Amino acid sequence: LNVMTETITYKFIKGVWVPHARTEYGANKEDAMKYNIVQKWHGEKSKWINEFYYIFQLDESGKTKTEVHLSWAGKEWKIDLTVYYIYDDNGQISQILNENKQVIVEWFCR
Repeated sequence: LNVMTETITYKFIKGVWVPHARTEYGANKEDAMKYNIVQKWHGEKSKWINEFYYIFQLDESGKTKTEVHLSWAGKEWKIDLTVYYIYDDNGQISQILNENKQVIVEWFCR
């Protein structure tokens, strides 16, 4: 997310490379946020169609504290999933919480 602004993948169909998916990467330093938008190629319309949008809210040290997954609902983005990251004193992820702040992943490193 810090280097690339866009990636495009292609499929080889009947001897021709056809666009498949595009991901746009961006950041908003004022809001301490990074994001990426995934789009699929719509060949009949010859245009990119929104599919997924991922938003990463960062803490003061630049680590992801909240990750939001959205999907395109035709005219607007719909939230599918929100997860929260908890870090230990060494800056390592110790827990991942769901949107209800319930632990979904927990590491015990000893």
